[in-house]
Amino acid sequence: MPNELGADRGYSLSFSTVDGDVLGAVVPGDVALERWRRARDEAEENGRWPLLLGPAVIAESVLHQAQDPDRRSPAAILAEADRLDVRTLFARWAEDTVDPDDEDDDVVGEWPDEPPGEDAAEADGLLGGVSDDEVLIILMPTPSGWQAPAWLNWGGWNACPRPEEHVAVLKHWHATHGAELVSMTTDQAMFRVARPPATRAGALAIAEDHFAYCPDIVLQGVGTISNLAAMLIDGPTWTFWWD
Repeated sequence: MPNELGADRGYSLSFSTVDGDVLGAVVPGDVALERWRRARDEAEENGRWPLLLGPAVIAESVLHQAQDPDRRSPAAILAEADRLDVRTLFARWAEDTVDPDDEDDDVVGEWPDEPPGEDAAEADGLLGGVSDDEVLIILMPTPSGWQAPAWLNWGGWNACPRPEEHVAVLKHWHATHGAELVSMTTDQAMFRVARPPATRAGALAIAEDHFAYCPDIVLQGVGTISNLAAMLIDGPTWTFWWD
């Protein structure tokens, strides 16, 4: 059973992981974001970061990775993340994605007259694009949301970065833009962003990093880095997904 803190906050589920227990609760989808916000405000005091995992059928798959007895410990993943340089990561990923000698591969594009479209409504988007009646929210044994990929052992499939790479990037974006992880499902991560880019130049620089980190949001999504940058200006949420 959860500890006293979890019980006091209505967290009736407990999941054992390599380095500690993750507390959880199933809540109505229409109150999940507010529940997350309240838990986030308490994270520094109680040392547990909240995360929305979507409906139970999705959450079970995410938690299965965290409970793998053969996985690396969160401490080992965090230590590896500390040795990584995010600019080197972005450069390597960009080089692997775009062929600079291919003149037809104009992934930057022209700045659009209008942004290509708004993100999904906050409630749907931050729940990983789902609108189920019930959503699993968890409390992880860390006060820092950027550490979540280490605790969940999240990533490392197909083109999705490895857990330690996610940690390094998320820590960087938290420091530079106040990006806070809200939702993580089987293949999607979403953030609340306190300091989004406010200028075209700033947005283009961030969009290039977003594209390197997650090419699908451009190649299978908005089409060009410029389109993505136009959406990022003053945008309060960031979304990433990997096939």
